[in-house]
Amino acid sequence: MPFKKVLAELVETKLGVCSAIIADWDGEAVDWLSSGLCDDDLKVFGAHLGIVLSQLYGIVDREQAGAVEEIVIRTDRADWFVFPITSEYYLAVAASQAGHRAEICTIAHRCVRLLQAEFV
Repeated sequence: MPFKKVLAELVETKLGVCSAIIADWDGEAVDWLSSGLCDDDLKVFGAHLGIVLSQLYGIVDREQAGAVEEIVIRTDRADWFVFPITSEYYLAVAASQAGHRAEICTIAHRCVRLLQAEFV
């Protein structure tokens, strides 16, 4: 399945998602789709959320807290999500603050399962 088709499941919903990016652990963009951010801004966004995920992995590992399933960052105007796909790839999502967080997470987890099948 083409990655853009999977990303479209998130971005083309009416849930407030404006951007989604698949990146590797070095922050390199694999594929992306956005209705708002320009490509360069989206790649920087994805790389920065990869740094957050990497740092959290270190803390979780040190504290033996189990696997990271998702990260949700809420700001005044936006919600950001990070979902590990494999040990080498992750999905980062940006949504408006008025977005539907639970539904976005449900769809994103379904997308992650589809992407996991592609990366194996």
